[in-house]
Amino acid sequence: MTMNDFYFIDTKAIEWENGLDSIAKMAPEFRNNLGPPDKLEGTFSKYNMKLLHSDPLTTKRGELIHVTSGYADLTPSYHDSVEECLILEGECYIHGEGTFRKGDYFWRPPGWVHWVESKNGFDAILFHEGTSEKEKSGPSSRRVRPNEECGTNQLHNEHNKAIGPRGWIKRLTTTLLQWQPGAIFARSEGSLGHYDLNNVFFKVLSKNYVAGSQTLLVKLEKGYQQSQSGVHSASQEIFILSGSVKIGNKVFKEGCYVYKKGGSVHPAMFSEEGAELLMKTDGLLDFEHSQYER
Repeated sequence: MTMNDFYFIDTKAIEWENGLDSIAKMAPEFRNNLGPPDKLEGTFSKYNMKLLHSDPLTTKRGELIHVTSGYADLTPSYHDSVEECLILEGECYIHGEGTFRKGDYFWRPPGWVHWVESKNGFDAILFHEGTSEKEKSGPSSRRVRPNEECGTNQLHNEHNKAIGPRGWIKRLTTTLLQWQPGAIFARSEGSLGHYDLNNVFFKVLSKNYVAGSQTLLVKLEKGYQQSQSGVHSASQEIFILSGSVKIGNKVFKEGCYVYKKGGSVHPAMFSEEGAELLMKTDGLLDFEHSQYER
């Protein structure tokens, strides 16, 4: 699945793909280091996913995952890529990092050793950033390491390199963050003149303050209405966590994933019932006027 200017997926309308079937689609440096071959079936039969996007050039990948009870990684490992995750339901324990529950988030820079297990299962949105100079992220991979290295970085000895440009967001409980009113958040962004700033709130989960790229929770109040169509300079990925939004004449409900390429023109966004979104941008969030309608 490649990135077009605008596309969307209704994850509720597609079937789960079992992990055993998805192994062949993983990047070679990932699938070749999953663990003992004779144990793969027992482990990956408990891993299910719905693909949000996959870029074969950079190995960037996004998945909605459903992990059933008793899942455990076969070995500790680290990745050359940034890994990012928001827990939607359930609970898991990540060795070297701690216990994660609904609403917990991490942004893990390359090199940090970890392994995951879950007694009762969990659901999450999971991203591998893939090759990105701005995020100091390499291609998707899996490097097997001994258990005693969990919680350490095996790629970089220098602290600032080890934590990367966003820092290591080791375990963030998003429910303990205050919502920032739109007008306050806008002070640090580009032009948000076409946003309905009185009816939008933000939580910053992670941010690259040099590049402006960031991951946000966005809350739209009932009746949220952008003033007109326009252009985002940065690409956006949006996952509807609850409620619904309307872009042009298309309504996107809970479970929908939407991608909007930076520089392309899109209609104003509206939410009659309100919505909560997970949003990823590859630069500052802005929305400027365009004389061209999509």
